[in-house]
Amino acid sequence: MVVLRRWRRFSRQVWMRVLAIGLQLLALSGMAQEYGEYEVKAAYLYNFARFAKWPTSVFAEDSSLLVLCIVGKNPFGDALDALAGKAVDTHAIRIQHMTGLPGVAALRGCHLLFISRSEQGRLPQLLATLEGLPVLSVSDIDSFAQVGGMIGLVERDRRIHFDINLAVVQRSGIRLSSQLLKLARVFDE
Repeated sequence: MVVLRRWRRFSRQVWMRVLAIGLQLLALSGMAQEYGEYEVKAAYLYNFARFAKWPTSVFAEDSSLLVLCIVGKNPFGDALDALAGKAVDTHAIRIQHMTGLPGVAALRGCHLLFISRSEQGRLPQLLATLEGLPVLSVSDIDSFAQVGGMIGLVERDRRIHFDINLAVVQRSGIRLSSQLLKLARVFDE
């Protein structure tokens, strides 16, 4: 009887968290009409970081920065400024803009990488360089998750949704929360 009661309490807590996350992300997707597209996408980036777990070897210390990199033309304007200094667990966020085609060494300094639409022509090279690195790749390039990216931001029914390529994420060593996976359209390569 005690076990059953604990199980019910535990499952209720899990469902409440799933519901809370779902409502947050639904609110974000609906915000695209009220706020600019890239303000909403910036909020998604923050939430992706919150619900991702990197291998312990990625952060030298608990106080190490979580580096959000942008490759290509910055479509966010000042929308990402609100994220700079915000914390994910014990890691303050630092925004870093990258120019040119970054190599493996430069990408190892990133935890989350947004690939701008301006880089569509170089996407195959970027994805090849990222292969196996513990860098969460996100883009709004069409079919990003289907062609080997990790998380693709897509617009459907005038709302922003996201696709996840689970096989690519798993090869990187990053773990995404099951709560996040439930809200995504998941591809397995």
